[in-house]
Amino acid sequence: MTALRVFRPAESECIHDTLTLIRDVLESHVLPEIEARGAAATARKYENAIAGFTAFLANGTRTTSSRATDPISDLECLKWQQDMISAGLAPSTINGKWRLISAVLRRMGPRGAGNPRGLGLVESVPYLQPLVAGMPHPAAVDLRILDAIYRYGTPDMSWPRPHAGVPTSANLRAWLCCAYNLAMRTRDLLSLKWDAVHWDPISPSPHSDSEHPHGWILFVPAKTSRRKPHPILLPMAECVRRHLESIRHDGRFVFGAEMSRCSNRKLYGCRKRPGEWYRLLDYAATHVEGGFRRFPIKAMRSTSNTQYNRISRGLGAHVLGHAKRGVNDLFYQQWEAELIDAVNRLPQPESFTAGRAAANRQTMFI
Repeated sequence: MTALRVFRPAESECIHDTLTLIRDVLESHVLPEIEARGAAATARKYENAIAGFTAFLANGTRTTSSRATDPISDLECLKWQQDMISAGLAPSTINGKWRLISAVLRRMGPRGAGNPRGLGLVESVPYLQPLVAGMPHPAAVDLRILDAIYRYGTPDMSWPRPHAGVPTSANLRAWLCCAYNLAMRTRDLLSLKWDAVHWDPISPSPHSDSEHPHGWILFVPAKTSRRKPHPILLPMAECVRRHLESIRHDGRFVFGAEMSRCSNRKLYGCRKRPGEWYRLLDYAATHVEGGFRRFPIKAMRSTSNTQYNRISRGLGAHVLGHAKRGVNDLFYQQWEAELIDAVNRLPQPESFTAGRAAANRQTMFI
């Protein structure tokens, strides 16, 4: 069994406990480099992962007594992993947290061929076998359920608080409409800025002369901004523009500052208390015969992808930003015309498109 063992300094030197050492390395070596790259979201993930890990160890057998400087063992890491499983976290989420924690522990470890940036503060680092993550099963949401959430869930919500004269229900309804139509990642949509919204019919891309009467959304996904900084350009559906115009204000963030900084815990809550997203679903479910199961926000992205692919196979990958950027896509293919056509044909929940022709008000189960 390997263990993270702190080197013992001379008697006259101060001996820091192991958990403090982990936090010190995070703050003095890891975070500054991440922040210098402009990856604030990644920095927060590191902080949250290390805070949870050290809190778990501190609340266990490790105290500020003589055990504080004991090595962090494989067994302690395994117990942390089991605690995460008991908390209901998915294997992929737990593995992701461990990758961040392990990166900090390795930074503390001895320098060598496999760890060229090690600081040599510890003799070795603990090992934890990753969990086997199951095959993903993309969720799809019945558009009638989205309609119920829009109609019946939003009026009962007190979050987010009204801002700039925009009522809570109007803000949430605009956000729901955009979540389905734009298929953006949750964090990208929550923090969407007005400078990404282009009201002019002319495409904002300097390489395109396409026009769309309802305007465009142009943004770079935060998740891939460093390694794949290609902007995603999407034409706005009529209902998207109408909803955005209804909440237009002079602030920086489309859906307000409160939503822009909303954490996953605030959205999904914990075992004892549901978060705001699940609260919204629960309100709507009381108006649906037999109710419906809760689903993550990501399910609307999957639903949109499926619908776009039904219109034109492979188009969903371009909307979501997953398309391979080969020579043909980068230098020869113009997708705007096909996207405009797809946006106009995308099935919509009835409440999203009040006044639209019945033929376009599709609420089929997908």
